[in-house]
Amino acid sequence: MIENKLAPDEMYEEMSEFLKALAHPLRLKILDLLADGELCVKDLCTILDVPQPTISQNVGILKDAKIICYRKEAQKTCYRIRDKRALEILKILKQKNIEDCNNKN
Repeated sequence: MIENKLAPDEMYEEMSEFLKALAHPLRLKILDLLADGELCVKDLCTILDVPQPTISQNVGILKDAKIICYRKEAQKTCYRIRDKRALEILKILKQKNIEDCNNKN
């Protein structure tokens, strides 16, 4: 029967929360940068030209969703990718945009 193929409701809720955490341009940029390795908040602020409170708010969302994790180094907080599924999703989205651009030309 078709309804037997559905996962438990909790799984769909978790997937939805995961996708919501990714659903912001700045958070996608942060992930794109972290794909190359660990970066500290100061580095993210400099590269993205965004104030520290904005970076902190957005990495907090990614951290709460368990997409990234952090480590403290004296006064610095450095972030890295925890859940590689986020990178796979980003890769798919970027590839789709590249294909769309190529098809317009």
